[in-house]
Amino acid sequence: MGAFLARAQVEPALTNGRFRGWRIVKLAPDDPMWRGVDLAPGDVVTQINGLALEHPEQALTAFQSLAVAKELRVTLDRNGAPREIVYPIDDP
Repeated sequence: MGAFLARAQVEPALTNGRFRGWRIVKLAPDDPMWRGVDLAPGDVVTQINGLALEHPEQALTAFQSLAVAKELRVTLDRNGAPREIVYPIDDP
């Protein structure tokens, strides 16, 4: 999780004072990790593989679940419209 967060700047996204998700502020533009990834500054990530990200321990659980997952499913809001992006996870 630390390596991912080092490549993305995020901030809490609030609606009427309530936590909504994590807004992507900036992605490292020259980092090859982001090639072909449909995430952009302004997107608000609300779930990873169906798991909410409201608290740090939930985010950690979501990222740990990727160790055995067959796909990465990112639920987000882009410009007020809900989206889901799915990426297959290849076995090493």
